[in-house]
Amino acid sequence: MYRMKTETATTKIWQRVRKNCTGKLTTEMETSDILHGSTNHNHDVDKEKTQAHMLRQACKRKAEEDLTERPRKILITESGKIETDHVSQESINKVKKAMWRQRRKIHPALPKTRQEALASLSGIQPRRSTTIIDTVVEHELAWMYSTTSVEYIKNVKFLFGDGTFKSSPKYFYQIYTIFGYKDNRYIPIVFFLLPGKSKAVYQKMWSTFKSLYEQVNGATFDNKTIYLDFEKQAHGVASDVLGNITLRGCLFHLKQSW
Repeated sequence: MYRMKTETATTKIWQRVRKNCTGKLTTEMETSDILHGSTNHNHDVDKEKTQAHMLRQACKRKAEEDLTERPRKILITESGKIETDHVSQESINKVKKAMWRQRRKIHPALPKTRQEALASLSGIQPRRSTTIIDTVVEHELAWMYSTTSVEYIKNVKFLFGDGTFKSSPKYFYQIYTIFGYKDNRYIPIVFFLLPGKSKAVYQKMWSTFKSLYEQVNGATFDNKTIYLDFEKQAHGVASDVLGNITLRGCLFHLKQSW
């Protein structure tokens, strides 16, 4: 196995991968034809290391190209393309670790605090023009929505709000979802990542939701019926912030509380 060491205007010089080996090749720049090479290898042929190296390079390249494919499947696929009869189990384990290391170089580092999580969310670029992700760092909460979903609220009479604590992302206290109900379908409108359940947090959330609706639709948010779970702070703040609405409890959450 060789790796490129240097290049000139017309040629490339390749050095053996194995340390202390004096073997070299010189190839033509455009056609990659071998011009000349040195066969003075000061070591015995090690098939296990050669095959393991070829397998590791192939798997690392595939793991970087296809981030969704499982390393186990990549290993099986690439093993069928090259000779691996001399590769030991120890070398296979090293190949698996090499694939994970290669992917970690591409993926951003996992956040260690809520502030880092909010910063990473604010840096996400939308894949479509209708998708907007915004973050409010000063109140340590984030919300995710699409303009199409917010526009949909104009034709919806009933809205539902529900906070989930068990499935909330790390560093956030809960994920609060606002749904629209129409034609026997519940459509998610906005997802809020909240740092707590205090009055101040809910006040910022409902104020943001109201401003978002009025900004996208160019109309006042009123004449809606909103069903909420039995979180006292959410009920009180919703009535104060949203104004002309009908606020009701949810039978599903009432049964849960019993």
